[in-house]
Amino acid sequence: MQFIQLTESVGFPNRKSGDEFYNPKQENDKVTFQELILWPDGAVQYDTPEQRDEALQRFQEQVQGKIFILNKPNNGMLGLYIVHMINVSSEDEYYIKYVKSVANTAGILNSIPANIKGTGHGGYKFGSVSARKEAYAIKPSDIFTSEVPMSPDAVAGAIAAAQGIPEDLKAQMSNYLMALAKGNKNVIIQDGHKYKTVHENYTGEFAAPIAVITGQVTPEGSRLKAEQVLLGGERFANCKIVFPTSATEKLIDSKLVAPNGRTVGISSKAKSSGRLWCRDYALRTNTAVKRRKCRSYSRRNWRHIYISIQRLFSDYWPGNLCERAAGRSA
Repeated sequence: MQFIQLTESVGFPNRKSGDEFYNPKQENDKVTFQELILWPDGAVQYDTPEQRDEALQRFQEQVQGKIFILNKPNNGMLGLYIVHMINVSSEDEYYIKYVKSVANTAGILNSIPANIKGTGHGGYKFGSVSARKEAYAIKPSDIFTSEVPMSPDAVAGAIAAAQGIPEDLKAQMSNYLMALAKGNKNVIIQDGHKYKTVHENYTGEFAAPIAVITGQVTPEGSRLKAEQVLLGGERFANCKIVFPTSATEKLIDSKLVAPNGRTVGISSKAKSSGRLWCRDYALRTNTAVKRRKCRSYSRRNWRHIYISIQRLFSDYWPGNLCERAAGRSA
């Protein structure tokens, strides 16, 4: 076996024994890095796929522990990149990636991908304790598995019932969204600075449709104009919220479905200042409406209407409420 101890590279070659990797979906699920093993020993690749497969079979017979294969090989992948970990039960785990060769290991693998240990498993990422608190990915697609129309209260309730989220973070998100659903955009997220990045990147995606429904956008005239143009006179207050589950809906973070069947898509934008704005809403309707600042896309029967709903919440967006949380009460 060839054990790698490089320090001028990236990914697993730059890790040292004892480094911890964590599951972004379950904070108590961790593995500890032991070593990186590169095969063949003393060469950059095997001569044939058969030699590679025979070596892997011998490895599987010799080691004790669980083995996870990260990819499917082809005849040109003649090297084996093996990451040895120990899980919280002190069991050995080996993650094996077929590679073209082991001549240059930089950037081949930086983390263990999601779904390797089972469908829905978050994989493992390297990070300090403080970095873990910032790295939870809580997108709507992680919470909702179907496009069932919901009320603002139901969205907050779904967060409260979600699994794999630290309890304090879950409470922060659900309490904020529940207050927002009741019309209070000025609620302070207590200790929100601990998860500031999460609130900036993800809490806002849940908050945006709730804010539109509850009328918490400025100026008022823009909201009324949007109702007339996009909802055919129906009110946002009567809409239900749908979070798309399809990977093809990349431009749309949420949808508002009106009783008359009209659908408006909302795209939440993060600005370089760290605040989440919804200033440039991608308001999507299946009615072809011609307006200034109207940008057409190729999808049949759909048109994106950009209406200047300026600075949703302004200084009251979740990330800013985290910054101002110290010494304040909700």
